[in-house]
Amino acid sequence: MILIRKEVIGIIGRNGTGKSTILKMINGIVSYDSGDILYKNSSIKAMDASTLRHTRKNLAYIFQHSNLIDNKSVYYHLSLVYKLNKVSVDKKKIDDILEFMNITRLKIVFVVA
Repeated sequence: MILIRKEVIGIIGRNGTGKSTILKMINGIVSYDSGDILYKNSSIKAMDASTLRHTRKNLAYIFQHSNLIDNKSVYYHLSLVYKLNKVSVDKKKIDDILEFMNITRLKIVFVVA
């Protein structure tokens, strides 16, 4: 499988077929026995911890049933990426993401479990 920069794909399948495992392998969280996963022509498996951490900042995936923080807005959750990386929140980028996903109406909606 070859993914092109900024390409958005969906991985679907029945429970237990390895969808989450594939994503974790791509992100270097789970190791694999054969083959290779390349990011910008570099093997995920061969990356040192620092390079892998930097690479993970450029990869994104969303699980269908993810854990969100109660009583926080969708905007807050998207801004966490910036806060955890100790960089200023890019409000325009967040708005672009919301628009791309066609969920701008949810920007200030609060999560309730």
